[in-house]
Amino acid sequence: MKNKKRIIIIVSIFIVLICGGIYFISNYKNNKEIEEILPEEEISEEQLRQTIVSLYYVNKETRELMPEARLVDVKVLINDPYLKLINLLIEEPKNSNLKSAMPNGTTINKVELKGDILFVDFSKEFIENHEGGIENEKNTIYSIVNTMTELTEINGIKILIENEENKSFKDEQIKFDYIIGVSAGISNGYSYASGQRGRNYEIIERFVNDKRYFGASNFLKCRSIFGLDFVFGEIPESLVPFDYESFRAFPGKVLAGITNADTGKIEYFDKDADDHTFSLLRATCAIPLFFPVIAYRGKRYFDGGLAEPIPIKKAIADGCNRNLIVLTQPSGYTKTPSNLTPRLVKLKYKQLEPVLRTRHSRYNTVKNWTVIGKPFFCAPGRRL
Repeated sequence: MKNKKRIIIIVSIFIVLICGGIYFISNYKNNKEIEEILPEEEISEEQLRQTIVSLYYVNKETRELMPEARLVDVKVLINDPYLKLINLLIEEPKNSNLKSAMPNGTTINKVELKGDILFVDFSKEFIENHEGGIENEKNTIYSIVNTMTELTEINGIKILIENEENKSFKDEQIKFDYIIGVSAGISNGYSYASGQRGRNYEIIERFVNDKRYFGASNFLKCRSIFGLDFVFGEIPESLVPFDYESFRAFPGKVLAGITNADTGKIEYFDKDADDHTFSLLRATCAIPLFFPVIAYRGKRYFDGGLAEPIPIKKAIADGCNRNLIVLTQPSGYTKTPSNLTPRLVKLKYKQLEPVLRTRHSRYNTVKNWTVIGKPFFCAPGRRL
């Protein structure tokens, strides 16, 4: 018995020695391999301080913006990163196929971060020496925006010229004589037609956290998650006044699409400057389950986006052969089907059930219309 135990102990020791030897040899080989791939030259302190940034320049051939990766000394960036990066955009890129989108002779007067908005004050050459044209202006603006918003603390850019806002550079006085939209989109369209730039943005900034604007308590008052009388009454009448006279004088069409609750079909109505209760806007924003059905001209309506999420077909039918489509989601966004909402809505509005089930398909199909109507899509860089 003792001999057996002795044999077992000897065998165990032998196995341990073998395993230890294998590990030692393997570890020795790995260390040797590591030693073999070590660089012969030491990395300099300057190289250790470098970081990669993406600078956006214009492709000379395609006229599109392209990123150029650039190694920049972190020590330089620490002192004034915003000034350094914009100055690099003013300089010519390393890649000979690219060129700066910034006008010749442009200098920077001041760069300052306020909250999450970067204010950049350029010299007058930014305007005076610019090539002009919508495409060139867009490239200049987005070369700055794309480069600077890669910094996580920056969510927006405000451009000044000699410490003043230059409105002519913003849009070259471009005016659209045909506006069509559904849901919140046409609410923005109304402020565009009244000439009140930034009005809707101001409303969101001031009231998005106000329970009178948005909150569950509104269900008790008006069966809506939005305070309808506050949003479409108190705000346009007194808090952020709507310019009814300028809206009435708008020379073109302003069409709002609304979905007929009993037929499931889209119907369009031109602006009504005398409707100070904004019944049409209430109807086109009425999302089922979150809004009551809205009565308008003797019929019942819901959100126009149910039947036509992007109303390009109506614009084309009315003779618009070039269209700008402003989206609320990034260009790569794909809407997915909803199963619960159609079932719930079907209980009271049977005609809306198939409309809701196929809504995602209509939204996704529109983005494939690259020839018909010659649409140009304007979309945010990330999902809102």
